[in-house]
Amino acid sequence: MVSATSSYLFHPGYGTPIIDGNVETNEWAAADTYTQVMFGSDTGLTGTLYVLQDRENLYLGFIIDDDELTLGDWYGLLGDTLEIDFDDNNSDTLFEVGENRVTIDAVTPYRDAHFVNTSGSSLEDAQQDGNGNLARQGSYNHFELAFPLCSGDTDDFCLTGGSILGLQITYDDYDTNTA
Repeated sequence: MVSATSSYLFHPGYGTPIIDGNVETNEWAAADTYTQVMFGSDTGLTGTLYVLQDRENLYLGFIIDDDELTLGDWYGLLGDTLEIDFDDNNSDTLFEVGENRVTIDAVTPYRDAHFVNTSGSSLEDAQQDGNGNLARQGSYNHFELAFPLCSGDTDDFCLTGGSILGLQITYDDYDTNTA
């Protein structure tokens, strides 16, 4: 498991990508991006985050230079997984009760959850707002998600003009070929 946090302040571009698991250059051309070697990565995995928005949604694209895309199976293994923990009020404190977590993997491509305690435990929201997808593209794993800026769901954030949202990305590289 590797993660990335940064104090980089994104200025999301305006656009509406197709959430198909392919972070295409033309769809994400207006996005602000940030690239970082993931913490805890023995092999130096590097991830790039893309940020867009339109009037309805926040869009995040993520590309990582993993050497494979492990898909989950019926034993409950999720495979390679991207988890985004939102700091809804940008307080610099993760896992505040009620804040959001979004997970993308091959078993359940998109899960919308909220934190129920400060140790990081979360519950899936009854209303799954947004969507996400993942795919292998060349030598990279691609993840895309759309999350409503204000869904009206009490378990989700509601951003308005001038809101600043923090986030942490965790990538779980589950390699079934590891000896």
